[in-house]
Amino acid sequence: MKMSVLCITDFLDNPPFNYLSKYLQENHLAEVTILVLPNIRQMKQRIVIDASVLAGNGARYYCPLNIPFSLPLFFQYPIQYAWNTFACIHLLRKISRRRFDICIAVPTFNAAVAYFLRRTGRCNFSVYMNGDVLPNASPTQDMHY
Repeated sequence: MKMSVLCITDFLDNPPFNYLSKYLQENHLAEVTILVLPNIRQMKQRIVIDASVLAGNGARYYCPLNIPFSLPLFFQYPIQYAWNTFACIHLLRKISRRRFDICIAVPTFNAAVAYFLRRTGRCNFSVYMNGDVLPNASPTQDMHY
């Protein structure tokens, strides 16, 4: 049985994931599923979020959001997180695979999704990057934001 890998990214064709998935698929090492939970794009007083999943068997499913929104940017982030949470659950229900061996995720929100999938037993091992908080080079407790 082939290993299964779930890559969660903010845009399709993210170079590291693109190279990794092509390598794994060309060498028949793993079935790769790519879940795209993008960052918010504000376009002419609208919110546009194009979430999708590309399953290991080649099937692609979409969960887009394109709505008018004229409130300040501060109010758009809660909508992004709420929609991406809904889209993640909706899109993962669309694909046939329910568990993954490895989950790789970037950036922050997607790392939280990978952590949640690991904690709920949907993946056996997770690798994620959270680039918002970096430790200080000195031995203090301070963080850089």
